[in-house]
Amino acid sequence: AARIRAKARALRQNVPYIAAGLEALVDATIGTGVVVRSTGREADRANALLAEWKQICDADGRLDYDGLVAAAYDAMEQDGEVLVRLRPRLATDGLPVPLQLQLLEIDWLDGTRNATAGGNRIVNGIEYDPLGRVAAYYLWAEHPGDVGLVRLGGMQSKRVPAEFIIHLYRAQRPGQGRGFSRLAPVIVRT
Repeated sequence: AARIRAKARALRQNVPYIAAGLEALVDATIGTGVVVRSTGREADRANALLAEWKQICDADGRLDYDGLVAAAYDAMEQDGEVLVRLRPRLATDGLPVPLQLQLLEIDWLDGTRNATAGGNRIVNGIEYDPLGRVAAYYLWAEHPGDVGLVRLGGMQSKRVPAEFIIHLYRAQRPGQGRGFSRLAPVIVRT
């Protein structure tokens, strides 16, 4: 999977047709954004709160909600999967909703983690309970491509409960736990 991701990223960076195709796919699917609005009794209040939150929902402070959705979909199509980490905030932080979203490349997932833990099994960095439900994800504290410590064994992945992670990927077969790049069929095998 890592090799396919690297090749997909290289194709996007170096082949204008691939880049244009992925951008067109994002534009056609996401457009100017996903419209979310309440229609209940408190609709006006809820919609105003949502509009305010959508401007500051990015934990990294770079994108608004529509930008996050487009970037997440783009990463999913290119890399096959992407993670959205839910970051609860304190009421004292002054946010309209005490929650922010952090978009993480799939590289943050420790795909080398395979083990058992208290009756659960860990496969490719994803922990499953005995019924096969996702219980947790094992994430690096920093992006492994930015830090030389991973290769030296100085960085350990940490368990993050599944309730704080949205693992966005397109399942193409039953029971599939990880995603595949949309570009996988056109990548030359080497």
